[in-house]
Amino acid sequence: MLTLAAAHAPRHGTDGLLATAVREINTHVNGHGLCTACGAAFPCRRAELAELALGWLSPDAAPWAVPGPGLAPLSH
Repeated sequence: MLTLAAAHAPRHGTDGLLATAVREINTHVNGHGLCTACGAAFPCRRAELAELALGWLSPDAAPWAVPGPGLAPLSH
């Protein structure tokens, strides 16, 4: 399970985004090929997006964070 001191920081700015990403990764976990939180095939979109956010906001926290093969680019 990931931990991050920012999880206890005020929910604003980068600290809030990091805390949200950590919470999503800790919630959306692999349960025999399915996400235990939402039931989608693992890794689910929320887990992938959280890993991507960690990679962009804190590269040392998630060096593996790259979009999965099924993750479509976000539209603006």
